[in-house]
Amino acid sequence: MNSSTGAIPTIVLRCDILLILIYLACGIIGCVGNTLALIYFAKSQKQELSNHLYTIVAIVDLLICLFQYPVLISLILSRNAGFFQFPILCKVWRIMFKALQRLSVFLVLLLSVTRTISLCRPLMTISKSVVLGLFAGYMLCIALEIGVLSHRENIQYYHDACYCYEWDNWKSWYNKMGNIIFITCLGCSSIIIFVSFLISVIVIKNSMKTELFELDPSRVNPLKKHATHTIMIFTFTYIICNIPNFINMILFVYDITKVTYGEPASLYNSKFMYYYFWNLFEVLSVVINSTCNPIIYYLRIAQYKAWIKDLPCIKKVVEAKVCKYYRK
Repeated sequence: MNSSTGAIPTIVLRCDILLILIYLACGIIGCVGNTLALIYFAKSQKQELSNHLYTIVAIVDLLICLFQYPVLISLILSRNAGFFQFPILCKVWRIMFKALQRLSVFLVLLLSVTRTISLCRPLMTISKSVVLGLFAGYMLCIALEIGVLSHRENIQYYHDACYCYEWDNWKSWYNKMGNIIFITCLGCSSIIIFVSFLISVIVIKNSMKTELFELDPSRVNPLKKHATHTIMIFTFTYIICNIPNFINMILFVYDITKVTYGEPASLYNSKFMYYYFWNLFEVLSVVINSTCNPIIYYLRIAQYKAWIKDLPCIKKVVEAKVCKYYRK
């Protein structure tokens, strides 16, 4: 990939306008939506594991939506570095964005797997010690990846991707270690999430034909089925938004095994691929996922929807529209 210097095709700068609008919409909707979701889940009196996980998810999603603003600024500045002109800030952004992405994967993993277990084994409960143990293990993987990234001296801004990333000898030991951690943290987790999602779909589908949910109606009731559907939609959204990035990285790792050093040209055989492939699949897809989550909360969680409508600012807007309607 090229560094931050060099001529950028005019067609690319024109297409960047659409990308700017998408980032801007995600920034506004994502930040506002996740802030409201965080307030709601933090104030909620429910002590269920899923409620605590939703609270942490809202925090991570809010941070992801905030961390996309440096990329937006670079696009507005015609792919000039902007915020990324400072090496230390460039490195911090890269490390934090990767860590948030990995943490988001783990939280979706917990939500999906715990709901699948509650479907298949209604009487089984997952202790907090197990969850904390899994969390500690996953955070260790994230810490190792951060350690690998912190040893890279060449994290800098590249105008082709419009954000900071590392680019050096992919045969070095720390790059090999980084690929192993990536496969462990993101690859295995994504596979487990996908399998868990399929199991949930199968169980829900079979329950419509059998009396599965009547085995223990006190534990698996319509409300729990609704919650299960919500988490399934939540998981499906994650899968759709992150599959491109996952396939992208697999292709990249496969490609660099065929070269000693340099750019795997097969991924960048067109101007669109060269200037948009990584930005769309590694940054924007993650931001879109974080933006969609508060929308899912609003559409699927009745209490959250009612809480939003009871907010003073929303009430004033609704009342104003009602008065305007009756005046007509």
